[in-house]
Amino acid sequence: TLGTAGILLGIMITPYAAAMIREAYSAIPLSYVEAMYSLGATKLEAIRLRLGMIKPAIIAALVLGFGRAVGETVAVALVVGNSLTLTLSLTSPGTTVASLIANMFASAPYYTYMESALFAGGLALFIIGLVVNSVGLLVIKKWEERIGLHM
Repeated sequence: TLGTAGILLGIMITPYAAAMIREAYSAIPLSYVEAMYSLGATKLEAIRLRLGMIKPAIIAALVLGFGRAVGETVAVALVVGNSLTLTLSLTSPGTTVASLIANMFASAPYYTYMESALFAGGLALFIIGLVVNSVGLLVIKKWEERIGLHM
């Protein structure tokens, strides 16, 4: 079902996004952390300040995780139900463009425009992934420039 596919994707991209957020958190210069504590910040206040400093990196990690989830094919194709009906219910089966390409490509030569339609769907997925990943990388680059990191 659609809900199962959403939960599965959430589980799959969480480590990816968490690793990026952890790296951004550890990339904060030690001099900033020492300055926070020297000004009398408590541990909770220092954590809040650090999270505020890496907010763009958190957003970028979530955007890049979303980009990764959009292109996921096999896991979603196995659990989504592969029903070509339009529904708003999370408990009913559905399909994604990636799973449609994976499931229908073998039978595409038997239909007149199926192969072209599947390639168009693949191109659309590629463009969406390219845009989402570019936005995420731009946010990370701006954040690195703002905080003064050279990665």
